[in-house]
Parts: sequence; C-alpha cells; structure tokens
Amino acid sequence: MGKLQAYLTIARPANLLSSAADVMNGAFIATSSLALFDDNSLLWKALMLVLSTACLYAGGIVFNDVYDYDIDRIERPERMIPSGKLTITEAKRFGICLFFFGVFFALMVSFSSAALALCIVISAFTYNAKAKHSIVYGPLMMGICRGLNMLLGISIVSNSIIQHLYLALVPLFYIIGITLISKCEAGRIKKRILDAGFFFYLLACSGLITILFIKEFSLLSILPFLFGFLLLTSIPIIKMQVKVNYGVIRQAVKNGIIGIILLDATLTAGYAGPEFALAILALLPMSIALSRYFAVT
Repeated sequence: MGKLQAYLTIARPANLLSSAADVMNGAFIATSSLALFDDNSLLWKALMLVLSTACLYAGGIVFNDVYDYDIDRIERPERMIPSGKLTITEAKRFGICLFFFGVFFALMVSFSSAALALCIVISAFTYNAKAKHSIVYGPLMMGICRGLNMLLGISIVSNSIIQHLYLALVPLFYIIGITLISKCEAGRIKKRILDAGFFFYLLACSGLITILFIKEFSLLSILPFLFGFLLLTSIPIIKMQVKVNYGVIRQAVKNGIIGIILLDATLTAGYAGPEFALAILALLPMSIALSRYFAVT
C-alpha cells in the first residue's frame, strides 16, 4: 500500500459523502426560495462549503485515529497508524492541513461559515482529545459536530441560520444514537448503552417526522425518501435489540452512517423538492461502493 492510499484510507472516503450530504441539504433548505442553479455565486458558495465539510470531517477522522493509537494497537492493528503505513507525525500533519483548508474554504463563503467551521474544528478536537471515551460527552460532541455541519450548509445564506436552527436537532439526536451504538463495536457489549442509542435514534426519527408533518410538505415528495431512510437504518437496529452480537452492531453503525444521506434527502425533499433530494441521493451508491473498499465507522 502506497502513502496516497494510506492517506485516503485514514480519511474514510465513504464517510465524507455523508458530511457532503449534510451541507448540500442545508444549502438546499436555505436556498429553497432562491434559484440556486441559476446563480453562479450560490453555486460557487455551495462548492466551497462541500469542500470545507469534506476537509473538516476528514480532519476529525484522522485525529480520531491519532488519539486512538494505543487502543487500535490492540483492538484494530490493521488501521493505518498501528500497522505502520502512516506515522503519528504524518497523520497529525495531514489532519492539521485538512482542518486549515476546511476553515479556509468556509471563509470563501462568509465569516459566519468560517465561524461554524471553526466551531466544528473545536468540537472535533474536544471529542478526540477529551470527550471520546465518555458515554455522555462523547456522543454529545459527535452530535454537535453533525448539527453544526448542517448549519454550515445553511450558512450559504447567512441570515437563514437562526431561522433554521431547530433543524440541527435531528442530526444531533441521530448521531448521538449512532455514536452510542458504535461504543459497543469492539470490547464489551453493554445493553444499556445500546438501549440509549436506540432511544436517541427513535428521538431523531420522531423529530424528523414531526417537522415534516408540521410543515405540511407533500407526502408524495417525501415518502419515498423517508421510507428508504427508515428501511435502511431501522432493520439492523431492531435486529440489534432482538439479538445482540458484534456483526449486527457493526451493520447498524455502517447503515446508520450511510443512512445520513437518506435522512438529508428526506428533509431536502420536503423543503426544496424531490428533484433536489435526488441530487443528494446520488451520493448513496457512491458511498456504498466506497464502503466496500474503505472502512465505515
């Protein structure tokens, strides 16, 4: 394996598409009353925000592996750092560069976008360095990162951030749930943690459905995407409640991460229309294909 492949592997490309979906969703929501594809300046901003989130998310994942080095030597020796394919110094430099460009690309859009990007960097560092191994603060920080990521997309129109602030609660609760479940991917399986993850998953789904209902969006527009999201994510999570084993837990986490794309597409279908949701949904087969070659966690 060459260095380039090692850098790609540690960045988890399949995961990055889910972060891009968050930003695209936010951008489509914020510009739902505007002609996004007819405005070159908005298209440029959307591109900058997608590049920003890809760098920010990859940077967070890289530092996740940096801080997990001692654990991965025992539990996951095949990962890039413990296997010797990348040194800790190389990984740190790569992560810092990714964070820098993440904030830089956001700054090309607005100071509000750059501030949100910087908050994501701080949240990612807080998670990796301090909160990761806390059952309470670890999942919370991960959820905050995802909520901020959606707001990063919404910041394409700066004055719409406050207006749509409540939407960030859906990815917040959803990622808290998936992160709690992922705590049992390796090591001892604790049923109470899985139950807590299941609770937050249900809370996120309930919040999503409530928003769609209150807004009175067209059922024909949202149902295909909502059904696809629930089908993909709920089956392994329900199986996990019935019969607990590492295989089912890892499938629930994998589907949960990929399912973010369908979650984003569902919201976009309601706010902007199904044609925009299809643009997000196009990321799904790409994510699934990448997941065959790169880890999803």
